[in-house]
Amino acid sequence: MAPIPKAARRRGLLRGGLAALLASTATAWLVHRQTPLTTLAADLRTGTGQRSHHRLPDGSEIELDARSAADIAYSDTRRLERLREGALLAQVAASAPGQPLRPFVVQSAQGTAQALGTRFMVRQAEGSTLVHVLEHSVLLTSLNGRQHRLQEGRSAWIDADGIRTQDTAHLAPAAWADGVIDVRDQPLGEVIDALRPYQAGIIRISPEAARLRIFGVFQLARPDQVLQDLVDTHPVSVRRWGDWLTVIDVRDRSA
Repeated sequence: MAPIPKAARRRGLLRGGLAALLASTATAWLVHRQTPLTTLAADLRTGTGQRSHHRLPDGSEIELDARSAADIAYSDTRRLERLREGALLAQVAASAPGQPLRPFVVQSAQGTAQALGTRFMVRQAEGSTLVHVLEHSVLLTSLNGRQHRLQEGRSAWIDADGIRTQDTAHLAPAAWADGVIDVRDQPLGEVIDALRPYQAGIIRISPEAARLRIFGVFQLARPDQVLQDLVDTHPVSVRRWGDWLTVIDVRDRSA
């Protein structure tokens, strides 16, 4: 058998190395979509499609949404939860009788939410933080020092500009804790944002489709069925490329 030229051997090795690199990259991406690699060191964390409930040392309780992570840092002066990613719902226990008062504070990348009552939600979004109060009130503080006392039933965003409240008449931002997306005349883009932590693959949505107004209650445990329900009831199309990519667009009316 004739010897294989060195150049051909090098090309074969390069092709083999490239194939191995692509395979390892794909594997790492799939693992990251199931369990975010950036939050592996967090005290509390969830993967794709998972929610978890945790009882803290002081008796407070935290519910983590899918693809969420938080660190717990209790001291003699305060009870601090650092939200790294995703969302948490806190049920805050009062300080024990005879014990010093220790504020319960959730810290995000944009500021803090200090409990002045018992139950509230914090969601870390890209460049901003959403806080929704279910019971009593919460004191919000942004990184630029602005403060706002947020009352029961109200929501607010904290970002680089400070704090801005929003009308919650059509919002149920903590519905994920009950395993649903509850939308009342909200943009489809917000529905997809809520669904992403429950879908292993990437979901892309066109700007036109994202603006469509949606009503309904959808089960987070069945993301594929949610997408099918949207196709059945709204003028949208859904195209899938295996488990990797889902693309949502407005339906072609000429089709």
